[in-house]
Amino acid sequence: FRGLLTHDKIAKKLFQGGGYVYSLYDTLKNRVILEKPFDKWITGQGNIEFHLVAFTDRARHFLHVREDDCELLQNMGVIYQQGMIKSGNNDSPEQQSKQREAQILNTENAILRNIRSNSPSILTEPLRDLYYRAKHTFECQQPSEDYLKYSFPIEKIEGYCPTATPPTFEQLQSWLPIELAKQLQAADLKSMQDAHAELVKSAWKNNDILVLSGTPGIGKTTALRNILADYPSGYLLIYLSPRIQVNTDLMAKFDPTYDGNNLKGKQELICINTNSTLIKVAESHSGKAALSCCSHKIPDDDAKFLFLSQEGAELLEIKPPKNQSNFGRTEISAATEVSRRTRHGVFKTIMQAVHRLNARYGYKRIIACVSTQSNRQLNQETTTVGAHLSRMFGDSQKKLDIASIEKFANNIKEIVFFVDEVTGDGAGRQTVQEMIRFRQEVMDKFDDVGKTCPLKFRVLIADASLVNASSVESYLNEKQSQPEQILFTGDADCKGLSIEDTKILRQPAKIINANVYPASTLTLKWRPVLGFCAIKKEGDKDKVIAKAYRELENALRLKLAQELVERWQQKPKEQTIVIIQNKKSIDQLRNAIIEYAKDNKCGHLDITCLHANLSSEKKRDIVSPATDKEKSQKQREVPISQKGDLADIILMTSSGTRGISFPNASKIICLIPTFSLESNFMEFLQGMYRGRGSGKANELNREIELIIPQVLVAPLGGSTTAFQASQISNLFATLMLMRMSILTRLLGAAKLSKQSVSCIPLSGSLVEGAAQSTMDDISSAIDDLERAHKQNPGDTNLRYIKENIRDVFKNENVVLQHNAKYATTLASTTYRNRLLKQFTQDANRGLDVIAKGNYIPEGCYTVGELVLQKLDSLEGDMKEKTRHLVETHLEEQLKVIERIRAKLKSFIEGKNTPKAIRDPANTLYPILNVIAGGEPDSDTE
Repeated sequence: FRGLLTHDKIAKKLFQGGGYVYSLYDTLKNRVILEKPFDKWITGQGNIEFHLVAFTDRARHFLHVREDDCELLQNMGVIYQQGMIKSGNNDSPEQQSKQREAQILNTENAILRNIRSNSPSILTEPLRDLYYRAKHTFECQQPSEDYLKYSFPIEKIEGYCPTATPPTFEQLQSWLPIELAKQLQAADLKSMQDAHAELVKSAWKNNDILVLSGTPGIGKTTALRNILADYPSGYLLIYLSPRIQVNTDLMAKFDPTYDGNNLKGKQELICINTNSTLIKVAESHSGKAALSCCSHKIPDDDAKFLFLSQEGAELLEIKPPKNQSNFGRTEISAATEVSRRTRHGVFKTIMQAVHRLNARYGYKRIIACVSTQSNRQLNQETTTVGAHLSRMFGDSQKKLDIASIEKFANNIKEIVFFVDEVTGDGAGRQTVQEMIRFRQEVMDKFDDVGKTCPLKFRVLIADASLVNASSVESYLNEKQSQPEQILFTGDADCKGLSIEDTKILRQPAKIINANVYPASTLTLKWRPVLGFCAIKKEGDKDKVIAKAYRELENALRLKLAQELVERWQQKPKEQTIVIIQNKKSIDQLRNAIIEYAKDNKCGHLDITCLHANLSSEKKRDIVSPATDKEKSQKQREVPISQKGDLADIILMTSSGTRGISFPNASKIICLIPTFSLESNFMEFLQGMYRGRGSGKANELNREIELIIPQVLVAPLGGSTTAFQASQISNLFATLMLMRMSILTRLLGAAKLSKQSVSCIPLSGSLVEGAAQSTMDDISSAIDDLERAHKQNPGDTNLRYIKENIRDVFKNENVVLQHNAKYATTLASTTYRNRLLKQFTQDANRGLDVIAKGNYIPEGCYTVGELVLQKLDSLEGDMKEKTRHLVETHLEEQLKVIERIRAKLKSFIEGKNTPKAIRDPANTLYPILNVIAGGEPDSDTE
């Protein structure tokens, strides 16, 4: 031990822990109380286990020892006590600091060398140049003169498959099993889209679970429509997507009244869709939930639902509700949160409408479109999909009933679940899992009674981010919430098309993947934009860095505005897309473009702005057909077909990109932030496919430009070499991760250390709780009131609200449920600390006191440091002292909430209350009303 471990920091900690544990064991072993739960502590029986964890600043190490080997722990204690393991560092603090600096520098330089050595030859010189530019920026303490213009040489992407080009037989043989390759070769393939459609059609025959992964725009939903167009039996397609426009597109693809649709004329087909705003307005006017429909014959005068044409639904949706609730609406992608007074949730309404259309009106082909966000967490085990799927078999059906299923199958023989863009929203993965479980549950129901299930179930999962079996299995089989991540997989293949076997929740599935891009040629242009700031005073770091980023963004915005106008002048027939991270930046860039064009007398250009808050009406207008007059206004490389083709420049956030494409966009510019890399990368990879269409639109030459702004920071006391190296390596890593992610999307794999790997950024969380979106709205409303207080510091009501309301929502997180027995509250920090204090006091009195205590009340459970308490269990059988703590805490909070409610109510009712105060008060008041004891009315939103 003395020779091996003299300078081992981890071993020192581990041996220290071993000695402590043995000392505790030796102290207790002759003092055991022979009553439960300590009767198993009798020494010599081998029931005791020892678990050690050694924490250092470098790692964690674990050791597990049974009682039979406890002599090892005794020896570890002796070695530690005798000082055989030393820290090994007798240097002064200054010397230790220099040693740490040298270690950090060596590590960072090794990272930089690895990145450069694993980069393709085309990037070798640019990366070296970028390294010296960054060093020069630190030395000069200011950006280079050309920092806004600087870019890498343009990189031409080789080896990808253009969407519009059909695969050769040699390619098919290298990608697919030989029989499939021959089958596709025999088909009349005009493009990669045709090849993909044939592959889907082939897999459809013998597989119930299909994962359609890879390229956006390859034709996943089109392939499904063509399969169902000739279906001999009735079917129900339940289509879930996180985007309004994607749902709208699906409705159009299946619309039996549309001339360009091969489903045209199907009398027994109906497409339905709804959203929470439409439901809310319809309920306030008629007491019924409303649905938007496409069909030759839409049911009229139904007792339970308003079945409306798409035009009728749009007109109703913009009407103000009668007796409008004070609870303002919150837009979240394709779902808007419903007022708590609404009785109908989105998914519940869709399922009940499906039953109505089948049982009462005899529709044999039903397309039900719904947003993924309508899947909300109802309690710890249940979501809205799990709770309401069975309602398709009966209006109020909550449990599966064989007779109801058989009756349902008289018209509809097959149910197809299609979850699109499964990684595009936190709810996607859990929605897939619940649909697979539902399918199995129905089949098991019939197996139990010896019957054959009259329904066939299929589950289709579509996403562009999952490009191989490894990523599919890793993502879709995960049942716990995961952080955002970048998934690396070794031995990845570069294939234009592929088909693989996998399992999802132990059920066999097929993965069909396509890696293509809609362009005849494709180039990448990298623009690292390096700013600089120096920290001069202690405590100023965050402010100084934030200011430096603002200044960098302002300078970059003006430069970008100039470049966009100049490109428009040079190539007026082409469109340019710019992807930015927030709406504010979009508005600022739009104003800068207009200002530059005006100052330089460049003429009028059309700018379209897209973001998550854009109304569904405006998004639909962008993809609506252009009139003949509009088509004659401009010349485009691809003939104008939609109103969106009239825009010269399109500014969009990443969340605003999905579902809308621009066939004439030949250049896509993306500003890549160096934070939240996983989600930002994933959204950008979607955005780079927004320039696409059909025919000639997929044959343009396209360029992708990536702008990576980063402020280099000199710390207080001057910039050290190691500190510089860490920032430069961070910039290099961002650039290389982005490049690997792009190549994985385009080709299926990228090179890393001479190996072929896939690099896939993924968003991680499972379905979000019902309170999450509410908390977002609350935070915004509180921000508004705090701003109002700054403008009116003498208003005592505003001051009281400002000083207390954040504490309410910081300490209490209430998940609203229809039935209070399912509700949970997150115990506050104060309450949790009281429990811990009580536990500590009892522990000091003896372990037997702890063993008999009840510190977590009945109905509670813990998540990390949090204590979750069922509300109804406050009246249950719990330790009186603990119950008193809970009740005292709730009483204190209730008094504060009541005072805040009274002040908010005075703002709402005040005739002279400014809108900037009235609106947030309207948002907060009804939520506080529910928390204070009001009855929530929705079990779905």
